[in-house]
Amino acid sequence: MPRTCTLCNHPRRDGIDRALLDGESYRYIASQYGTSTGALQRHKADHLRPSQLKAYQAKENARAEGFRERLETTWEAIQGAMDKAQRAVRTREDGTVEDRSLSALPPLFNQAHRNLELLAVPLGNCPTMARRRRISRCSA
Repeated sequence: MPRTCTLCNHPRRDGIDRALLDGESYRYIASQYGTSTGALQRHKADHLRPSQLKAYQAKENARAEGFRERLETTWEAIQGAMDKAQRAVRTREDGTVEDRSLSALPPLFNQAHRNLELLAVPLGNCPTMARRRRISRCSA
């Protein structure tokens, strides 16, 4: 008689399936949900429906597209600020530089930098935020 999949009837199956689709390690999932890595491997190979995988991939693609759009918007704002900075500085004939209201630019660039950090966090590609998390863990 074939073996019954313990994960198909697991009370937290949705979380397990989501973790498998997210690509979490078998060891990590097993420790979180009190199951074995072998059961996870069998469940993923035999019981995750292709429709689930396709729906998950479509959702991830939409999320990536939204991220790309936000990144492009932020980049356009940065480019606009750079153009403004170039127009605000004028070099006189005697070689001196005239500053025409550059004081607004540092806060603008700081905000753009924070926005880019926040956009990078979901991707796990933000060294500044990772460094902050390490520091906060160590100091706690």
